[in-house]
Amino acid sequence: MEQPGRPEVIPLFPDNPGFHDEWPRKLKDIFPSPFEGAKVVLNKMLSSRFQLVHTVNLADSAASAGVPGVPPYTFQATCVGKAEHEELTPVMMAEIDNSGSLNGQVIGYLNQRLRYKGVVQTQKSKWLMSQGALEYRGNSYSSSVIAFNPDILAGTGVLSTNFLKRISPSLSLGSEFTIHNTQGQIKTNLGVMGKYSGGKWECHGSANNSGFQAGYMHECSKTTSVGVEWDCSAVQGESNVTFGYKIDLTEVGNFCVKGSIDTTGTVSAVYEKRIHPFTLALSASLNHYRGLSRFGFGLTIG
Repeated sequence: MEQPGRPEVIPLFPDNPGFHDEWPRKLKDIFPSPFEGAKVVLNKMLSSRFQLVHTVNLADSAASAGVPGVPPYTFQATCVGKAEHEELTPVMMAEIDNSGSLNGQVIGYLNQRLRYKGVVQTQKSKWLMSQGALEYRGNSYSSSVIAFNPDILAGTGVLSTNFLKRISPSLSLGSEFTIHNTQGQIKTNLGVMGKYSGGKWECHGSANNSGFQAGYMHECSKTTSVGVEWDCSAVQGESNVTFGYKIDLTEVGNFCVKGSIDTTGTVSAVYEKRIHPFTLALSASLNHYRGLSRFGFGLTIG
């Protein structure tokens, strides 16, 4: 949700390394999110803390679009609390589509150090996923405990815990331990992770029994950023490298361009132009190896 005019907040814990799921956010923001067909989004701000979003997707089918699960219509409602603990809290979001599938999230703080998260997903009338997390912020470290699809009666689910430590102003290191208990089989996974930040660049990486992931992003200027991501799965025996760029001229020319190319032969780009109160989007994605292409046009109102 947009927060116009919100004053800059001084971090309560400037030496805290953050949480592992937050490390790739700057890099992920560089890569485009291509879509197919026509998409119309209507944003309605009922107040500074409550927002409604209607989204209509027009494509041949979810299978042909290459994005399974994209519904023709979704309705989303977001409610936020007051500015506290460096951000607006609590945050409650719910999204439902035309088939009745639901996605709900809640984020809040028990105190200035302890944050909780909850996620539930349903697919039509079936329960799809549930997740709960507790995250603790220390002065120079952070730790979290996350439970995926927990079933206390059956004793099944996935439990993951990690610990991150700020070693120096630029370097943070951490470790992760995960236990999988499904159908009476218990599996464990141990991983390590790290992040290094320079003046206008940062890199991060993580490795465990299943593979590794590494990323690097660089802010070339106020308007241009580039990044590269390397994902390798030891389970599937696959590896993929993606290079992306972002040119953000929203303040100058009211437009933004994102593009990417990866080792699977896929080239993608998304162009967005702001003409108040509208935002026009053009999307294209082409896989040279398979000869597959996707093109889309989007309109956002509000």
